[in-house]
Amino acid sequence: MPKVNKYDYNELISNQNKETCVLNNLLLQVDWHDETFNNSGFTGEFFVKNNSFSDSQLELVNTTINVIPAWHRLINCQQHKAHDYCLANHTLSVINKIKKAQEYKLLNNYNKLTVLYAALLHDIAKKENEVDPEHPANGADKASSLLYSLDFDENFINTVYLLIRHHQIFGFMAIGKLKLDYKSLADIFKTPNNLDLLELLSIADIKSVKHNEAYFTKEIGTEIHSIKSQIKKYLV
Repeated sequence: MPKVNKYDYNELISNQNKETCVLNNLLLQVDWHDETFNNSGFTGEFFVKNNSFSDSQLELVNTTINVIPAWHRLINCQQHKAHDYCLANHTLSVINKIKKAQEYKLLNNYNKLTVLYAALLHDIAKKENEVDPEHPANGADKASSLLYSLDFDENFINTVYLLIRHHQIFGFMAIGKLKLDYKSLADIFKTPNNLDLLELLSIADIKSVKHNEAYFTKEIGTEIHSIKSQIKKYLV
């Protein structure tokens, strides 16, 4: 595996093939809108169509399928009844919510790409039409293998793994469904940067359950931020 300096975007992509670099650029450049997903449906076998998507948005979807064939199963893959979106639209909505966040706009390209790939692959192993508590762990393992095959560096893969493996914990902690020790979480995440990226992913994921973001409230957002701040105290 190529060795690169942490957080150096140009070195990250220097050993990747053309197709992966095209996907990287599309992830960074293509913008989305909330209304895009409300009435959209996919058609087509290998290269899909969607009448609600712009040409550039559709290019991103089809490039993703070309570079990461395993992503194709998310197309029209329905989730359990709490969710309004199929897995593909949910995933793209998460990317949209991340890119709209002011905190995302302040990141360098390396960290932007890290959280975008975590979003792109966070439900890659989620089962259809059922609650699947194992999908974060299974998805993290699968994402790591996929990113390794695309020549991402070890630091990038490890961070994406952490984000996917733990993408539900902030939300569960915020609503009192899960209690975890802050110091133990600090030992897992190791850097404030990883926690910042997890916050972005977690909030975007919750906002993307329903069309109207009904599962997310200001109070949940405040609690997630507080949890992150408490964990960071052990990283000083």
